Amino acid sequence: MLKLFRPVVAVTAVLLAVVLTGCAGGDPVPIVTPSPTPTPTGPPVLTDDELYALAVSQYEKAYAIIIDVERQGGAVALPDASRDVMMDPAWTAYNDMYLHMLLNGDRFVGEPQHNITAIARLNGEALADGTVIALQTCELYEGASVIDKDGNTIHDGSSVIEYAKVYLKYDTTDNQLKVFILNKEAVDTCPL
Repeated sequence: MLKLFRPVVAVTAVLLAVVLTGCAGGDPVPIVTPSPTPTPTGPPVLTDDELYALAVSQYEKAYAIIIDVERQGGAVALPDASRDVMMDPAWTAYNDMYLHMLLNGDRFVGEPQHNITAIARLNGEALADGTVIALQTCELYEGASVIDKDGNTIHDGSSVIEYAKVYLKYDTTDNQLKVFILNKEAVDTCPL
C-alpha cells in the first residue's frame, strides 16, 4: 500500500505547487525530489590473491609511515595518513611508542636504512579474533646508531633483523582493510 500511496502524494504535491504558483503569479516553486539514500556497503568481495595484494599494499604504506616517524625521532601523534592503514589497538600502541621516543629525545646518528626483505602470508597458527588476513615479514634495519638525549648509545648501528606478524581486518567505520595488530621482534635469521 505504501508504494501506491507515495506517487499519489508526489502528484498531489506537484499539482498543489502548480496551483499555488499560478494563483500567486510569482516565480514557480522548485520541486525538490529527495535522492535515494545510498545503501551501506560492506567490505569489498575480493579473490584470495586480491586480498593478499591489498594486505601487502596496506602494510607497506603503514611501514613507510612508521619508518618516517622513526627517522624524525618520534612524533606527538602519528600522521593522519596512518588512520587509512592502521586502527586500534595497533594505532594507539605505535602512537604511544613514538610519543615516548620523542619525549625521551631518542634520535638517530647517521642515516638509517630500513627494508622489508621478505613478506608472506601468515598461516598455520591461531589468528587474532577478527583477522581477515595475516602477514609475516622480515625487515632489516642498519646504518645508524640510536642515542638518547644524554648521548648514551641505545643501539650501536649494527644490522638488526626484525620478524613481524601483521594482522589485518576491515574497519567498520570505512570498510577499509587495516593493520590492527603489529608485533615485531629481533631475530638472528629471517624465518621466511
